[in-house]
Parts: sequence; C-alpha cells; structure tokens
Amino acid sequence: MRAWMVRACGLALAMVAAVGCSGDDDDDSTAPTTTAEPCRLEQPVGRFLFTDAGVGGNFDVFTLLPGMEEAVNLTHDPGGELKASWTADGLHIAFETDRDAGNHEIYLMDGDGSDLTNLTRSPADDRHVAWSPDGRYIAYSSDRPGGWGVWVVDVETGKHRLVAPRGLLPIWSPDSRRIAYSEEEPANDELAVVNVDGTGKLRLTDERGNDLSPAWSPDGKHIAFESNRDGNSEIYRIDPDGTHLRRLTDDPLEDQFPTWSPDSTQVLYQHHGQVRIMKADGTCGTDVTGPLATGQFVSWHD
Repeated sequence: MRAWMVRACGLALAMVAAVGCSGDDDDDSTAPTTTAEPCRLEQPVGRFLFTDAGVGGNFDVFTLLPGMEEAVNLTHDPGGELKASWTADGLHIAFETDRDAGNHEIYLMDGDGSDLTNLTRSPADDRHVAWSPDGRYIAYSSDRPGGWGVWVVDVETGKHRLVAPRGLLPIWSPDSRRIAYSEEEPANDELAVVNVDGTGKLRLTDERGNDLSPAWSPDGKHIAFESNRDGNSEIYRIDPDGTHLRRLTDDPLEDQFPTWSPDSTQVLYQHHGQVRIMKADGTCGTDVTGPLATGQFVSWHD
C-alpha cells in the first residue's frame, strides 16, 4: 500500500511548535532562503472543513465557522473519515469513510451532518473526494478493475466515468474545467492536469520522489503540492502549465497537505501534525492555534 494511504492517520497526534519565516524572492527559485527578521501571520479566519480525531480516537468530519470557539463534529462514527469536501455554499459535504466493514466509500451529507447517502457503493476502495466549485461533479480516486484512477461522478445523473488512469488525489481548477492529480508511475508519483472529460492531459512534473496532494489556488494561478524530491516532504508551488516551480518550506520535519486561503495569498499545511499558515511565497510560517490546530485535509472558505 502506498505511503499516502496510511500516513495521514498518525499525524494529528504529533505536534511540534516551530515558528519560522523562510522564503525567497525569485519566482523561479526552488529553494527558500531565511529572512533576517522573524514574522508571524494572524490566525486564519473563515469557514473550515477538516478531519480530526473524534469518536474512539477515529477520525471524524468537523466544521469550524466564524465565531465558534469549538469545532462541530458532523459524523460521530466509529469508522474513520479521512477527507471531506463541501460545495461552495457549504450546504452539502462529500467525504471518504471506511464505516462499511472497512471498505472506503464516498458518502454525501448535508452541511449539518444530516441526510447521509452512500454515493459510490462499490467493492473497490473509493478515496480522496473533491467537489467541483460549480457543484456539478465530484472527483475521487478508486482502485476499481484496472488499477487506481481518478473518476468523476455527475451529481445530478449519478453517472461515474474514469478520466485519469493511474490517478490519485484529485483537485479541481477554480473554473471546474480541469483536474490536477498525482499520477502513479513505476518509480514515483508525478503531477498532471487533465480536462474534466479526460482529454488534454498535461504532465507538470518529472522528478525523483513523489509529488502528492495538489491544491489549486482559487485565483487559478498556482498549484501547491507536497514532494519528497529533496529527501524530505516539503511544500512546493508550480504554475498550472508546469512552469515556475518553487519550494515554499524547508524543514527537517514533514510538511504535507497544503490548502489555499480564499484570496490565494496564504497556504495552510500540516507540519508534522501541527497545522501551520504561511504566505503564498513561503514566508512567515506560523502555527495555527485552537480547534483547527490538528486538523487534516483542511478546506478553507470565506
């Protein structure tokens, strides 16, 4: 089993407080430098959807809305929920769960946790759910016959189709026309982009190591992702055409699972179990405090 399938569950229990400010000023650079003066960012504000330890230590789906001091557990299930995605209006949520005898399925529910529906109902493992910004489609990874691939289901018709063989960890472009994903290769995983109908595939990376967990900025200009190409998992940024690669973090501890702020100026990510926030250029890394501090697969909306 690939490392990306198992390592998420153990991260939330490890918290390392580390405040830094590293980055570089050249858009074409792939490694940040350290600034002389440390800086800190304000705590993130908005609507957040994430998974964290819940019932019996298993992962549940939580929301944290403006003005809340505590996150709300929406699932309360002894099974494990590993990733969730909601519609732009927050009224509906899709999430991955192994509540059905350990088999991973994609479920739907309302934004308050009610009206649960099994969307996939497949003997295969269905994972890494991502709802399109226009609300019409849901992308997910599945190991249905033929191996892992990115599938898309039309929410209205319920029709499922394969759009990216060997694909994993899909994420949508802001206009809902393209999907970025990690593509399994014999030696490693690379980033690619494909149209929603499966045409126009473009490979973005071709390096040693695994490139995982892409996150498309809301302004459409950049894709953040994690990579261990330099021997340790760090956060990188690249343009959707494969240009202007830039490393955003440089730390001996693992940095994973990036997500963008609604205005595309900041990035949240997991720093060895601790959620951190930094500017889009990699500077001013700051620990996030409160109920979001150990969240995983965070979605950030205004």
